[in-house]
Amino acid sequence: MFILFISIFTFPFFAEAASGAHGGIPWGLIISQVVNFSLLIILVKIFLKKPLAVAIKTQKDHFLSEEASANKKANETKVILQQWQDKWQQLSRAVTQKIEEAKAHSAQMSEEQIASANAQAAHILKKSKSQIQAEVLQAKNHLAELLLHTACEKALDNQKTQGTASSINLSLLKNKKETKNFNEKN
Repeated sequence: MFILFISIFTFPFFAEAASGAHGGIPWGLIISQVVNFSLLIILVKIFLKKPLAVAIKTQKDHFLSEEASANKKANETKVILQQWQDKWQQLSRAVTQKIEEAKAHSAQMSEEQIASANAQAAHILKKSKSQIQAEVLQAKNHLAELLLHTACEKALDNQKTQGTASSINLSLLKNKKETKNFNEKN
């Protein structure tokens, strides 16, 4: 500001030196304008410096408080974002854990189902073996009865043809021995 003030006073002298003469420049008017401008600057400095400084300081404080508020909100937002990211990671880990548990449980259930199916298959095999043995035993008994019946018929036929009772007894004894031997073998 001071340089501007000095340059205003020195400008007319440089202009006069450059022109070499008065050259029709109204120096009185220029000097009165310089004095008026200088008074204006002095009055502005005296009366407006403090209000302008207060207004500028108020505006600066307002901007600083707004910046602090914005920084505070930004930090709070970062904290909230970090909390949400942590929650998301925890949830992601929990979901992954649940999936792994479900896989393990399904594998365990599959193994249990396989074991149950194997047990059922063994039970069915055991039951079918016992049924087959029972049916084989029934078939043997039936066969033995058929053999006995056949032997009796044969003995009766022999009796008719030979007419002796001794042949019937001998035939019956022979058929009983065969039936007994057949049952013991099977």
